[in-house]
Amino acid sequence: MTGGIESVAPRSTRSACAVWVFLLILFTAPFDFARADVFPPQLTGAWGARAEHQGDDRASVAAKACDSYKQDPKAVAGDVIVFRGSEKLSYGGYADYVDRNISVRQIGPDQWQISDRHYEDGEGGRTVGYRKVTYTVTVSADILTMKEGKSVIRFSRCAERSTQAREDIVPLQRGFYVRADTPCKDASNAALDLFLGKAFRFNCTVKSLQKGANGYRIEQSCEERGRQENYTSFYRILSKTEYIVTSGDGSGALSNHYRYCPQSELPEPWRSNSISR
Repeated sequence: MTGGIESVAPRSTRSACAVWVFLLILFTAPFDFARADVFPPQLTGAWGARAEHQGDDRASVAAKACDSYKQDPKAVAGDVIVFRGSEKLSYGGYADYVDRNISVRQIGPDQWQISDRHYEDGEGGRTVGYRKVTYTVTVSADILTMKEGKSVIRFSRCAERSTQAREDIVPLQRGFYVRADTPCKDASNAALDLFLGKAFRFNCTVKSLQKGANGYRIEQSCEERGRQENYTSFYRILSKTEYIVTSGDGSGALSNHYRYCPQSELPEPWRSNSISR
């Protein structure tokens, strides 16, 4: 106050400040919800709950849930969860829903702490709206154990659909492959390959495939810098997780030996890339 005159900001200035404050709250408050991680490959896929009631733990219960899920996800007999990319889908039980992942942190061998964004519909007297749920997941063989607070639920992995093997062009496990002389943690673009089932790498499609006594001659068309390039390679499959690829028909001098690497063991950005297609 000076000389009896109060200094007041112009109305336009106050309105602009109010807008900026609103935008700041709008875009910073849910920031944690915007950072989504991709679930590790050890979790990817469908899992059937092993319990019909508290204290129950039977593989037959999980098998029944998985079978019904394969027939019709909207009519699951029991409970099934599916980890896919950065989403966790739940079928059966009280209601179907989809949770969006916020973060995944590995806290031990085959053990992760996970935070998801979950919508509460008011069931059980809870406040309606989105909230963050945090839980731990441990995988041992084909058993997944989920702990959230005092709740512990065990799941069995659902067998993959038998059609996948027929869809894959070669008998390899889908995922990232690294040159045999390179540790997974030291992988780079120059040492990486990616098998997606119907092709090698995202930007390629198979034009022709010939199966021979010693392997597969595959011609692929790949998009590179806006142009389509054709490549012919010969793949000798050593096991479901290992192969040797040679340029041309297999008699070429350029040959590389690849082995499968779990995505969780790769450096960034490949460890967090979604390879679901």
